[in-house]
Amino acid sequence: MIRWLYIVLNTALIIGLGACQSKPKADLMVYNARIYSCDSLCTVYEAMAVQNGRVLALGNADSLRSVYQFKQFKNLQGCVVYPGFIDAHCHFSGYAADMYKCSLKGSRSFDELLMRVKNYAKTASQEWIYGRGWDQTDWLPTDVLDFDRLNAAFPNRPVVLKRIDGHAMMVNQEALRRAGITAKTKIKGGCIELKNGIPTGLLIDNAMNPVEACIAPPPDSTWSRYLKTAQQHCLQLGLTGIQDCGVSTSTIRLLKSLYQKKELVLNNYVLVRDAPEELSYWLNQKPLKVNGLKVGGFKLYADGALGSRGACLKQAYSDAGMQKGFFLQPLDSIRQKLRRIQNSPYQVCTHAIGDSANGTVLLLYQEFMPQAHTNRWRIEHAQVIDQSINSLSLWKKIIPSVQPTHALSDRNWAEARLGQTRMQGAYAYKTLLRHAGLLALGTDFPVEEINPLHTFLAAVFRKDAKGLPNNGYRVEESISRTEALLGMTRWAAYASFSEGDLGSLEPGKQADFIVSAVDLIRDTESKIMRFEVLETYLQGKLVYQKK
Repeated sequence: MIRWLYIVLNTALIIGLGACQSKPKADLMVYNARIYSCDSLCTVYEAMAVQNGRVLALGNADSLRSVYQFKQFKNLQGCVVYPGFIDAHCHFSGYAADMYKCSLKGSRSFDELLMRVKNYAKTASQEWIYGRGWDQTDWLPTDVLDFDRLNAAFPNRPVVLKRIDGHAMMVNQEALRRAGITAKTKIKGGCIELKNGIPTGLLIDNAMNPVEACIAPPPDSTWSRYLKTAQQHCLQLGLTGIQDCGVSTSTIRLLKSLYQKKELVLNNYVLVRDAPEELSYWLNQKPLKVNGLKVGGFKLYADGALGSRGACLKQAYSDAGMQKGFFLQPLDSIRQKLRRIQNSPYQVCTHAIGDSANGTVLLLYQEFMPQAHTNRWRIEHAQVIDQSINSLSLWKKIIPSVQPTHALSDRNWAEARLGQTRMQGAYAYKTLLRHAGLLALGTDFPVEEINPLHTFLAAVFRKDAKGLPNNGYRVEESISRTEALLGMTRWAAYASFSEGDLGSLEPGKQADFIVSAVDLIRDTESKIMRFEVLETYLQGKLVYQKK
C-alpha cells in the first residue's frame, strides 16, 4: 500500500515537473501595473509578457505565470504603462544639428538677442555665426530687428539668425554678400525684405536658401555625437519613435551608419526633403530600412509659416494690408511631384499652414485618389482650414499630422493675423478628427519643446506647460484624453505604416513601452502637469531609468 502510494505520488510529481518544464519560456513579465495597450478596444491590462523584444501576451499576473516560465519579473508597484510615445512630426536631425548653434529661444528683445550672439561668438569655432530661436512676437511692438546694429557688431564675420519656426532668418551684410543676395535678387517662393530699395537682412522661406548653401555642416564625428545626445533626450521623455521631416540624403547616410552600428536605436521614420535631386535619387531606390531606421516618404512644401506671414491665405492677413502669403513653389510643380510619387512605395506628406494652402493641397490630392488614400498621404500642420462642408469632406481619406503646442505658442498673436472669423478654422483638432477619423500628433521640435507631455496638455486641456491660459484656449476644439494618447501612439504609428510593429502593446508587436506614476487617462489635470517618465523600454530592454 505504501509502495503503491509512493509510486502514485512520484508519478504525479514527475508529471507536474514535466508540465512545468513544457511551459513556453519568456524573458520578462511586468506586472502590478495599469497597462494601456492602445489596441483597437483600448484594453487595459495588469501584466505583460515579453519575449525576444516583442510582446508575447497580456493579462493578469496569475494567468501569465500559469502559462509561461519567466526569466525575470518586474513588479511595477501600481505604476502606469503606455506604449512608447511617437512624435509624428519633428526635426530630429535638425534638433541635433542645432546643438552647436547659439540658442535664441526665449529672448525678449533685440538687445537680448544681440547680447547672446556676441557672447556666443567669443568662443564659436566656426567662421559663420549661426543662431536659432528668435520670435519677434515675444517682443514689445516697438522692438524690431535692427540690421544696422547687427552689421556694426559683426562687420566682417557672417551672421545667420533663424526664426524659431525655421521659415525666416535675419542675416548681416557680410552674409548677404557671400550668398550673392542684393536688392535685385529675385527668388520664387521667398521674400527678400527691402526698405527704401535696400535689403534689411530679413529673408523669408526660399530666400534663405542661398545663405544656407554657404554654411558647411558640422563634421560627421561632431554631428554623430549630437545625434546620440538627441536620442537620449527622446528616450528620457518617453519617445521611442520619431518621424524626422525633411532630411537630406547626406544626413540619411550618416543616420544609416549609426543605425548599422546600433549607436542609434530609436525608431526613426524619415521623410526626405523637398528638392528635385532628392526626389530623383529616392524614386530610383527601394525604401531604406536598417534596424530602427526607415526612409518612407517625402516632405513636400506648399507654403510657409503664419508667424512670418508666409502661410498662404485665401484673403489678406488682418494685420498686413493686402499681403496673403505665398506658395513656395508653383502648383504645377507640386502636381508633377505627386504624379511621380503616386505609384512608388513612398508616402507624400505636404506642409500646409494657411487655408489657401490646405484647400489647394486637398484638391491636388483628390486628383490622385485612390493612391492618396492607399498610400496614406498626409498634410503636415493643417493649421488654418476652411470649415465649409465641401472642404471638410475632403479630409475623409487624408491624414492630418498636427502639432497641438503650436496653438498655445501662437495664441497671443494668431487672431491678429487671421481675424476672429478665420480663427474658427485655426488649430481645429476636434474638427479635423471628426472628419479624418484620426490625428497623428507631434511637436515639430525644435520649433517647439521636445516633451510629448506638452502635446497632451495642448490637445486635451488646450493649455501650455505652465497651465496657461487658465480656462484653456479655444477649448471647443479640444480632444479627449484617450484620443490624445492614441494620437501619440497608435495613430502616429499608422501614419507611418508602422502599426504592425509600433504604436500599441499587442502580441507580436515590439515591446516598446514607458512607465510613469501618473495616469494620463484618470488623474487630475494638476497631477498630469507633473507627469514624468520613470523608465523607458525599447524591444523589452531598459534604455532609460530616472535616477
